Amino acid sequence: AVRARAYDGVSFDWEYPQTASDWQAYAALVCATKRILGDGYRVSFSIHPSADTFEYVKTFRDVTDCADAVYVMAYDFSPTNERLNDGHSSLSAVVGLLKYIKSSNVVEDASKFMLGIPLYGRRVSNFGDAKTYEDLVSAMGDSFEPSRTLVDGVVFNSVEIVRAKVREAKKFGFGGVMVWELGQDVPIDEVGVSLFDAILEEAATVDDG
Repeated sequence: AVRARAYDGVSFDWEYPQTASDWQAYAALVCATKRILGDGYRVSFSIHPSADTFEYVKTFRDVTDCADAVYVMAYDFSPTNERLNDGHSSLSAVVGLLKYIKSSNVVEDASKFMLGIPLYGRRVSNFGDAKTYEDLVSAMGDSFEPSRTLVDGVVFNSVEIVRAKVREAKKFGFGGVMVWELGQDVPIDEVGVSLFDAILEEAATVDDG
């Protein structure tokens, strides 16, 4: 089906493999898919950032060796057990995550890793209450600021934070960033407001080509 429909490849999203046998099977699946499709197709997978996950990735190196990209789902990441204590996917939390990945030698080549950035926010008093960035911009109206991260109790990544995350991903050797998800942004032609536009502009300043 991938070849017949002229797709670019396959991306796996098994978010919670729990055991060594899960990861061993996952690595076998990723590698078999890459072997069958060949170098003309991309094979990737997503992971939730946690110490256990990274230990399994280190143990079963084949899963990253065979993949073309690994999407690190750092959407709701926080450095404490209080999920919003340091903000929803805050810059400081993500920088800490990047430092951990590097210092722990999770992978030999971090260029396959893509840093996940949220295009939505979460309510501080009710983590399950999420709002799209588009809805938050609408709620801000004329009070929009590129540095603003809180609207009516909902915390989110601002334009400035998103730009900083792109720079940090480059600094720590990541291959790039990815978002969840594009439909939650404002239209890309809203320059200075669109988070995806901010990513593209910032990436152009740090990309080696």
